[in-house]
Amino acid sequence: MTHRASQRGGRRGVAMVAVALLLVVVQMVALGVIGAAGDDTHRAALVIESARARMNAESASAVVAREWLDTPALPASATITLPDGSAVVVTAFSASPAAPGTARVRGLSGTARREIDAVAP
Repeated sequence: MTHRASQRGGRRGVAMVAVALLLVVVQMVALGVIGAAGDDTHRAALVIESARARMNAESASAVVAREWLDTPALPASATITLPDGSAVVVTAFSASPAAPGTARVRGLSGTARREIDAVAP
């Protein structure tokens, strides 16, 4: 084998190593992009759960306020499970930790919780 043939073989080896390193870098970038997309999906799901919990609490506080208008007594404490699996917890206070005539309404959806204090008119 001549000197020139061994140089070509050495160049081919260097080129193969360079291509292999380039493929590793491309794969790492692709994994980073896929991981970021998964984070965005999770974040979007949390935003939806949070909005659902807030809407549950607001709706339940409107129901509690309507009950107070119909009958001046405090509403009964209760946990209501909604058709989508989320829940609303109503806790009526006649004494501390909240002011008398206050009901704490907690909307739950997944891991999200939103609380609203409804005060008797």
